[in-house]
Amino acid sequence: GFLRFVIELRHQLNVPNTLGEFGVPREGFDRIVEMALEDPTAGGNPLPLTRVLAADMLARAFEG
Repeated sequence: GFLRFVIELRHQLNVPNTLGEFGVPREGFDRIVEMALEDPTAGGNPLPLTRVLAADMLARAFEG
Protein backbone atom coordinates (compact mmCIF):
# COMPACT_ATOMS: atom_id res chain seq x y z
CA GLY A 1 0.00 0.00 0.00
CA PHE A 2 2.78 2.45 0.85
CA LEU A 3 4.54 1.96 -2.48
CA ARG A 4 1.29 2.61 -4.34
CA PHE A 5 0.85 5.80 -2.29
CA VAL A 6 4.36 7.03 -3.17
CA ILE A 7 3.92 6.24 -6.87
CA GLU A 8 0.59 8.04 -6.96
CA LEU A 9 2.03 11.03 -5.10
CA ARG A 10 4.93 11.24 -7.55
CA HIS A 11 2.43 11.12 -10.40
CA GLN A 12 0.32 13.92 -8.88
CA LEU A 13 3.40 16.08 -8.33
CA ASN A 14 4.90 15.25 -11.75
CA VAL A 15 8.03 13.81 -10.14
CA PRO A 16 9.93 11.48 -12.48
CA ASN A 17 10.28 7.81 -11.54
CA THR A 18 13.90 7.27 -12.58
CA LEU A 19 17.21 9.08 -12.44
CA GLY A 20 17.25 8.97 -16.23
CA GLU A 21 13.94 10.85 -16.34
CA PHE A 22 15.44 13.38 -13.91
CA GLY A 23 18.23 13.98 -16.41
CA VAL A 24 21.06 12.48 -14.37
CA PRO A 25 23.78 11.74 -16.94
CA ARG A 26 25.03 8.17 -17.11
CA GLU A 27 28.54 9.57 -17.69
CA GLY A 28 28.56 10.75 -14.06
CA PHE A 29 27.95 7.32 -12.55
CA ASP A 30 31.57 6.65 -11.60
CA ARG A 31 31.71 9.88 -9.61
CA ILE A 32 28.35 9.19 -7.94
CA VAL A 33 29.50 5.70 -6.92
CA GLU A 34 32.72 7.14 -5.48
CA MET A 35 30.76 9.74 -3.53
CA ALA A 36 28.39 7.07 -2.18
CA LEU A 37 31.31 4.98 -0.95
CA GLU A 38 32.83 8.01 0.81
CA ASP A 39 29.56 9.17 2.37
CA PRO A 40 29.75 8.80 6.17
CA THR A 41 26.16 7.53 6.29
CA ALA A 42 27.09 4.47 4.18
CA GLY A 43 28.19 2.70 7.36
CA GLY A 44 24.59 2.57 8.56
CA ASN A 45 23.39 0.51 5.59
CA PRO A 46 21.95 -2.95 6.32
CA LEU A 47 24.47 -4.38 3.80
CA PRO A 48 28.07 -3.24 3.42
CA LEU A 49 28.19 -0.76 0.56
CA THR A 50 30.62 -2.01 -2.05
CA ARG A 51 31.47 -0.49 -5.42
CA VAL A 52 29.51 -3.29 -7.16
CA LEU A 53 26.43 -2.85 -4.97
CA ALA A 54 26.46 0.95 -5.32
CA ALA A 55 26.83 0.72 -9.11
CA ASP A 56 23.99 -1.83 -9.31
CA MET A 57 21.65 0.32 -7.22
CA LEU A 58 22.49 3.38 -9.29
CA ALA A 59 21.86 1.53 -12.56
CA ARG A 60 18.51 0.28 -11.27
CA ALA A 61 17.51 3.79 -10.15
CA PHE A 62 18.52 5.14 -13.56
CA GLU A 63 16.54 2.57 -15.52
CA GLY A 64 13.60 2.09 -13.19
